[in-house]
Amino acid sequence: MRLLHLVGESLPGGSPVTVGSVGGLVPLDPRHGVFPNLVMTPLLSLLWAAHQEGKDQTALWEQVNELLEDNAARRFNAFRKHADYPANPEFELLSEVEDRLARMKTTEQVWALFGYQTVFGLIRWLLKGERKMRKQKIKQFAAEFLTSAAEKWTPATGLPRGSLTKMSAQEGYIHRLCTDNDSDGSGVVTMLRHAIERNTGFPAKVEEHLGLLRSFVPLLHNEAYQLTPYGIGQANFVLAADYNPKGTAHAGELYWRVMGKSLLRRLLTTTVPTP
Repeated sequence: MRLLHLVGESLPGGSPVTVGSVGGLVPLDPRHGVFPNLVMTPLLSLLWAAHQEGKDQTALWEQVNELLEDNAARRFNAFRKHADYPANPEFELLSEVEDRLARMKTTEQVWALFGYQTVFGLIRWLLKGERKMRKQKIKQFAAEFLTSAAEKWTPATGLPRGSLTKMSAQEGYIHRLCTDNDSDGSGVVTMLRHAIERNTGFPAKVEEHLGLLRSFVPLLHNEAYQLTPYGIGQANFVLAADYNPKGTAHAGELYWRVMGKSLLRRLLTTTVPTP
C-alpha cells in the first residue's frame, strides 16, 4: 500500500490567530475551516471505502494517525499565494514541493490534491517548468490540457464528450483521467499521455510525468461545500460535466463516496499500464 499525502493550495490570508501555546498557522491547520473538509473528510471516506470493500484497515489507521499529527510531514501546501491582484493572484510553487516532486517515488506515494489551482498549477509546473503563475494562466492551461486529452477520447472510457465551462467539472474530468482503472492503458491513460505530449516542454519526461499524474488524486477545495445550489460543485465533479440542476440528468454518486473509492483504488494500485 502506498502512502497518502494531503496537498493544499496555500495558507489562508490575513494574520494568524494564536490559540493556546500554538503559534502561526500550519498547512491544512486544525484550527482552520479547511481541516474538516480537506483532512477529515478524505480520511473518513477512505476508511469507509476500505470497510465497504472488506479490506484490512490496520495500515490505513496507521496512516490516519500520522496524518492527524499537528505538523504531519505528509500534509502540506503546494504554493505561496501573492494576492497583489485579488482577481488574478499569482501562485508560486514552494521550493520544498519542487524537491518533493523531484524525489517522489510513484510506487510508494499518492498525493490527494485539493483545489483547482493546486491540481492544474502542479501539472502546469511539471509540463512548463514555471514556478510562478497567475490564476488566469492556470485556467487557460487547464482548458488547453483537457481539450488535448479529449482528442483521444473513446466511448470505452465512460467519460462524457463535450466542452466544460465549470471549474469543478474540469476538476472532475482530470480526477477521472488520473484515477480511473485502465487495465491495458488504452483508455484514460492514453488520453492523459496525449495531453502531456501536446502540452509539455520536456518531451523526454512524458512517461515520468504520466506516472506522477497517475499518482495524483485531484479533489475539490471548499467549493465542494460552498457553491449554490448546495452540491452543484459536487455534481459537476462527479459527472465530470456541467450539471444542470433544472435538467433531468442524475447528479451521480455522492462526492465523498467517490473520494473514498478513488483514494483507496490509487493507494492499492502502483502501475501505469502500457497500451
